Amino acid sequence: AGSGNPAISEPPACGKYTFQVLPNSRQLVLPSLYAAKKHGTKWFFIADDYSWGKLSAQLTKDAVKLGSPLEVVGEEYSPLGTTNYAPYVTKAMAAKPDVLCLIVFGAGYARILKQINQMGMKTHLHHNFWSQIDANAAGDAVLGMTAGEAYLYENPKVPRAAQYALAYHAKHGQWPDPSAARGSNAIEMIGLAIVKAGGTKPDAVVKALEGLVHKDSVMGEIKVRECDHHVTGPIFVVEGKKNDKYGYYPAFVEETGNPNALLVPCGKTGCEPLIQKS
Repeated sequence: AGSGNPAISEPPACGKYTFQVLPNSRQLVLPSLYAAKKHGTKWFFIADDYSWGKLSAQLTKDAVKLGSPLEVVGEEYSPLGTTNYAPYVTKAMAAKPDVLCLIVFGAGYARILKQINQMGMKTHLHHNFWSQIDANAAGDAVLGMTAGEAYLYENPKVPRAAQYALAYHAKHGQWPDPSAARGSNAIEMIGLAIVKAGGTKPDAVVKALEGLVHKDSVMGEIKVRECDHHVTGPIFVVEGKKNDKYGYYPAFVEETGNPNALLVPCGKTGCEPLIQKS
């Protein structure tokens, strides 16, 4: 439940005892189409220079093209651990895109947002996902930024999301990062599978997880695909906002269309024989 890299539920990693019970980049990129339709089709990409960053950049392009033209006016891949993003931002500013798409993980998330803000770039920002911890660190630089997410504090489509946020805040004194919600959801799904299996024997729990539907998860109704052990469920467009209750937070904009549009169809994943063989 800690990584949205599609590689976890694709060959050679997929197997009988591996489950990815959160949306991955094939789903979280879908809100990119909203950003293109609202803000424009000329995009510049800055992404982490490793497999996840490069794959997510390509998937973002694929997501936009599901319903919009796309002109890539530049793309740069920054090494992990980059502290100075000014050279990349300077190139982006010179390209004059409608949207600057960021696919940056870890410490770079807040760092690049703050540097973009300091350099005065006014282009619309779209990020692959929302990180609450990094939004807090970036401050006003996240305001107006759009992103893809499966969990947000107040979701008109998922009433339980707000209940979870309040319970988490009461216990920890802070609002949950979406990663906390995904972790909690994973524990709930294991619990549901154990109940369904009538015990904790591994093979029985695996069988119970395959095809399991969690109708009331904090992310809405989600289901485990038997073919690759990956979860499908609703994906939402969020926008960075600030209020007295939450501080900086991901505000609901809309639910995307088909959340499975970029998933590899069952029967073509290559995972089926690996799952059966394990």
